[in-house]
Amino acid sequence: MTTVLPPPPIPDRVLCGPFHRPYGAMAADGVKTIETRGRPWHKEPSWLAIYNCTKIAKLQNEAARQPGADRYTGSDETVIGPDAHVIGMVFIQGSRLLQPEDVPLSFFYEPGRFAWLLTHAIRFVEPIPMQALGIKKGPQSAVWVPGGPLSDARKR
Repeated sequence: MTTVLPPPPIPDRVLCGPFHRPYGAMAADGVKTIETRGRPWHKEPSWLAIYNCTKIAKLQNEAARQPGADRYTGSDETVIGPDAHVIGMVFIQGSRLLQPEDVPLSFFYEPGRFAWLLTHAIRFVEPIPMQALGIKKGPQSAVWVPGGPLSDARKR
């Protein structure tokens, strides 16, 4: 079992990673506590800002039956958040290989993928447009963004 440590303060620069909708909202709301990726988390435990991609993913059959998933199955932007916006943050404690029994926490399973362990979820009251953080176009991979606006968004 992983011990959940208190997160450090939000730094001056934060890595901002793309999430398909509704997975980003589920992570920011603390419903999804495992993010699946093709590679392990390669940094020390740290904050990750959640950037909503344009793509809306359909929940896999088993994932759609998990408790709490029904709220996220539509395209209502008040629930899943708008695209090209940072909608919240999570703290990544580390990673490990994804297991089939992770579906209730990850809402997805594919052999060989990695589980990023998410804690301390924060959903912003008002999503932040990427342009407000100095990013002109939605990135396809993670980018660094200033931490100040993200810290301010937590207080709204």
